[in-house]
Amino acid sequence: VVSDNASIFKSEKFKQFATANGIKLVQTTPYHSRSNGLVERAIRTFKSRFEKSADQFSDPEHRLQAMLFVYRNSIHSSTGRTPSEMFLGRQPRTFLQSLGPDRRAYADRKALKMKLNHDKGLSERHFEEGQPVWLKRKNDQEWTPAVIQEKTGDLSYRARTEAQNDVRLHADQLRPRKSERIRNRPAYLRDYT
Repeated sequence: VVSDNASIFKSEKFKQFATANGIKLVQTTPYHSRSNGLVERAIRTFKSRFEKSADQFSDPEHRLQAMLFVYRNSIHSSTGRTPSEMFLGRQPRTFLQSLGPDRRAYADRKALKMKLNHDKGLSERHFEEGQPVWLKRKNDQEWTPAVIQEKTGDLSYRARTEAQNDVRLHADQLRPRKSERIRNRPAYLRDYT
């Protein structure tokens, strides 16, 4: 269970229930939706597809059915199979399959090219324990100097500010710090978040 520190998931009773049932509890950074990227991506995909289908279907029920059909028959990168195939044990026949293998291969090549173009612009941020960083919390106007204390998740860190406050942050809220002087703050730290 992934939670952004909701109180219901932090209670002692729920922790006992989770332990007894083999459920792993993962806490993400509070008020930072990007900490749970899989869910955010799924919601964004759903909304995008639902809005795009408005041109073809005016009735929301038909839009939902069409969107779910496409989703259930799209290959997922994590499994390499469609949800329909995993549920039914076979691949249902769709319009794309009736076009022949040439069209399917073309569509697959285009999808791969789009993914490669998208992945070019991505950069992963990794921080080490004891590394000086700049941090910026949700409502802060300025970047604050801090030091990484520990990695608490894939992209979640605990950092200590100069005021000796420990804060939990997502990697998107951190930047490497090479200088102690604030006036030497890198240009890319200017507020673009």
